[in-house]
Amino acid sequence: SDIANAILDGSDAVMLSAETSVGHFPVLAVKTMASIALETEKHLARWGHWQAQHTVTDDDAHAIARAARELCHEREVKAVFAFTRSGRTARLMSKERPRVPIFAFTPMPMVYQRLALGWGVTPFLTPYVTTVLAMIDNAEKLTLAQGLLNKGDQVVIVGSLPFSENSATNFVKLHRIGE
Repeated sequence: SDIANAILDGSDAVMLSAETSVGHFPVLAVKTMASIALETEKHLARWGHWQAQHTVTDDDAHAIARAARELCHEREVKAVFAFTRSGRTARLMSKERPRVPIFAFTPMPMVYQRLALGWGVTPFLTPYVTTVLAMIDNAEKLTLAQGLLNKGDQVVIVGSLPFSENSATNFVKLHRIGE
């Protein structure tokens, strides 16, 4: 029940306690935890407590993340591209639980490492660029090369402008790969 409740409360990750991980059946413990997590995630829409937190906000970054999630649910979107230097944009998207993968692109090695713990987030370490067009180009090349997306797929892009500054998430864009 601890695992299920943590997931229903919106936790990004769960882990075994020392008591559980050093027992006689560590592999079985991990398999059981994974099974519980997968089954619980199937019921997030009905049982998840995190949805109750979606109230009116005066934080533009939260509002942008919510708008991006709604686009993911209303359009035939294959992924979210989250452009981030601090990791906040990807974390905000992760908390919104879109129905598609979140591909987070950052030029910061420490941020890249931390992003792997976010729910639904696949991080990519990218070169530092100063324009949104260059970032989109890099993101398209990476996801196409890895077979994650195809030409013509639609994605939602979230990030901040001006791109060269460390500002808060302030834009959302519906984009088609290769156009």
